[in-house]
Amino acid sequence: MAINFPTSPSVNDVFTSSNRQWKWDGESWQSIRAGEGGLPSQSGQAGEFLQTDGTTLSWEAVVTDPTMGGDLTGTASNAHLAANSVDSDQYVDGSIDNAHLADDAVGADELASNAVVDASIASGAAIDATKIADGSVTSTEFQYINTLSSNAQTQITNVETLANAAATKGFSVAMSIALG
Repeated sequence: MAINFPTSPSVNDVFTSSNRQWKWDGESWQSIRAGEGGLPSQSGQAGEFLQTDGTTLSWEAVVTDPTMGGDLTGTASNAHLAANSVDSDQYVDGSIDNAHLADDAVGADELASNAVVDASIASGAAIDATKIADGSVTSTEFQYINTLSSNAQTQITNVETLANAAATKGFSVAMSIALG
């Protein structure tokens, strides 16, 4: 039986005919026998796989816990997200809530402008008075305002008016006594 080999082979091309193989070495077709660049001479063992580099086949051990790459670190059985592999573009809206944030995880520098408004502050927040306006009024001084019954300036003006009236009346009485 005549074998009709390809007429324009490339180096390392393999030709099969009637369960036999030949490999083109650049000059001629060479018969491939088991263990000579064709199939490996032995059968694979449990936990092995057949690997090729494009020209040679070999049996290799299966790695049962391979090292991860890309956005993962560690091994397959203990994989972790690599540092900086997830950013806000990958978050699903509403997927991060208070239960997922550590205490003090978000500070003033992380908040958007006007993110906290009056309605956002709980009534029992106990904000120190020095954080209001320019910080010159203490919480104790601020608490004194709680005892005012009306506008502070009006009360001051009224006290001043009463004091002036009393002083004027007292002066008048003294003058009456002195002048007789």
